[in-house]
Parts: sequence; C-alpha cells; structure tokens
Amino acid sequence: MTLRGSYTWKHAVELMNISTKIRKVSLCCAMQLEVQDFDVFFEAVVQWLQKKDTVNVPFTLVMDPLAYQKYIYVHCHVKSVLAEWNQSKPYFEAKLSTKTSPTVKQLLDLSLIRFKTRIVNARSNLFGILDQVVVECTILQLGSLQNDLLSKPNMGNQLARIATSIMGDIDVLREKFKGTETIRFKKLPYEFQSRLVDLLPLSDLIAFKFAGKTTANQVHRRGMFSSSVCVVRNGVNYENVKEAYGNNIRYDIVSKSRFFNSDNHYVQNALCLNLDSTEKYDRAVNIICGNYTYICLQGPFTWKHVIRLIHKTEKLHTVYLFSGMQLEVAEFDHFFEAVAKWLDHQKHFVIARTPACRQCKKAQFCMTPVARACAVYCPKPPMQSRRAL
Repeated sequence: MTLRGSYTWKHAVELMNISTKIRKVSLCCAMQLEVQDFDVFFEAVVQWLQKKDTVNVPFTLVMDPLAYQKYIYVHCHVKSVLAEWNQSKPYFEAKLSTKTSPTVKQLLDLSLIRFKTRIVNARSNLFGILDQVVVECTILQLGSLQNDLLSKPNMGNQLARIATSIMGDIDVLREKFKGTETIRFKKLPYEFQSRLVDLLPLSDLIAFKFAGKTTANQVHRRGMFSSSVCVVRNGVNYENVKEAYGNNIRYDIVSKSRFFNSDNHYVQNALCLNLDSTEKYDRAVNIICGNYTYICLQGPFTWKHVIRLIHKTEKLHTVYLFSGMQLEVAEFDHFFEAVAKWLDHQKHFVIARTPACRQCKKAQFCMTPVARACAVYCPKPPMQSRRAL
C-alpha cells in the first residue's frame, strides 16, 4: 500500500486494517501528523504489526512528517513576506515621483531596510530547511523527492532566487531615495569602460557581467568569468546539462574547445567538469581559479586533480567525485590523508559513499559539510557524520 497526496494518519491506519494481506506500507511525505498524535499513530502501527504472521513487514515513512511540515511552513512564510513586499512596492515607487522632505525620505529608507531584513531572515530560514531536506533525503536515498522539493516552481531554490532578486530591487530603491544619479554604462566612453573593467576585483566581475550585454562583452574581453560553469564532454553531455541548467542564466555551459582556449577561468559558485582524459584535467586544473563552493568531476581524473582543486578555494562546501577517479591501491593512504587534512579545516561534514551509478555500475564518493549542504542531483547514499576519516 502506497499513499500520496494530502491525507491524515487516521486514513493510513483505517486502510491498513481493511486488508489482511498487506505486505508493504509506504506513507509519503504529505501525511498530516500533529505532534500530539504521534503516540496514538505509532501505537496503532505497532498493534497492526503484531497482527502480522511475520515481523518482516516493510513499513516506510518516506520523510519525517515534522520536517515536511516545517518545509511547508517556511515556504508559506517566505511567500507571505514577498507578497507583502509586492503590495507595498508601488507605494514606495509612487513616493519617488513626489517631492518629499528629508525626514520622510529617512523614514521611507528605514521602512525599506526593515523590509529587506525580514526578507533576509525568511530566506535564511528557507536555506536552513532546504539543507535539512538534502540531508534527510540523502540518508533515505530519496533523490527524486529531493529534486521535487528543491526544484518545484516558486518553491525551493527558485523561491530563494526570487527573494534574492527582490533584495536587489530594495537596494536600488534605497539608492533612488538617497538621490544618487546613475549613468548608463554604455553611454560612457569606450576607453573609460575598458579601464573600469580592468580595475574591478575578480569577485565583482561576476555581478558586473550580468548588468547587460555591454558589460558582459567588456568582462569577456578580460577573460572567462562564471558564477557557475559546466564544461561538457560532447553533444550528448551538452543536451543533458542544458536540460538541467539551460534556464539558469548563472550557469555557463561551455564546450571543451572554448574552455581550453582561455588561459584562466574564474568560477564563483559551482564547478562541473566532464572531460575525457587525465591530460585534459591536467590543463583544466591550471586554468581554473576562484572561490567556488561546489565541485563535481566526471570522466577519467586522478586523486591529485581532486586535491589541487579543493585547495584552490577557501569556500568549498561540497565535493562530488564520480566513478572515473583513478586511484591505485598503493595511493589510498596518500589520498585519504590529503582528504583528512582538508576535512580537518571544516566545522561539520558528511562523508558519503553512493550506490553504484546506473550506467557504469561503479560507486561514487561525496564529501558534504552539513553546515551548508548542497543539492547534488545524483543517486543518494546513506551517510555518516564523522569528525575525521
């Protein structure tokens, strides 16, 4: 028996007691179960199990009901705050076109600050519950459920991006109330544009790149800069990556030839490499730079490539190594000693060995600090939290 959708624990118990031949029960995450009903529900489950001829009856709660309820509550709260902002935004914009005293402007600016603070706090709670979803779904090996909870329209990561965008809108309004006059970048002399881009710090070039086509062209003149980048191996790999990230403007999908035409490639968030030889990984390691937070490697690469890449950044929180890693038995101690040294600098982490890949039938390896777990869209493993290897 499998139940999905909106239902109560009483529905589950009644249906379980109707049939005498049930051999498996799966109650999916939408079950409504209040805290005060926990004891009654599990007592009913125990009584039902005692009636069975064998105790080996699979009974699965796909996700902790409390965690799911918290997930729904946090999302409703974020949406409520954002809806309140959408209703208030026309009021602030209308004030821009009217003459207001400095005192009123200060009050309006204070209101904007408070709105942004509420959105920042709501988004922080959203990140927290999304991290919890990743950890629980990883432990229970619920990759498809995790993908649903993180990627639904106006939910999960998309809702977080909407909140971030609104925070930017509030900053723009605050600048307008302060009377700051802006000049369009494309109206500046070309020499001034070039000089400005040359002087910008590497970390600021990513945000500058998304300001418009003119700024993007100037940034590309200086080099390759990506918020997140996926270097693809071939056409098939390109289509798969495009389906997953093609609608996300912050992901650059780059071919091998274009990637290797650059002397350096600065990455701010996610680094995903899928190359077909260790020689190409040798070149890629020398090209990559930046404070990226996530690494995903596929194709033939060595453990030394992994160690070099994890030490190139100070903000790394997730490393995902597919089965193509070349690691000889004689090198085990050196590799795990290097990993242990890196993990020793992390406050909390999870080490995971994933199930075999459906295609290559080989195991995969993942290191994910719990403090800021990142969604990895792959088969999920049982995980163990440890302080050292």
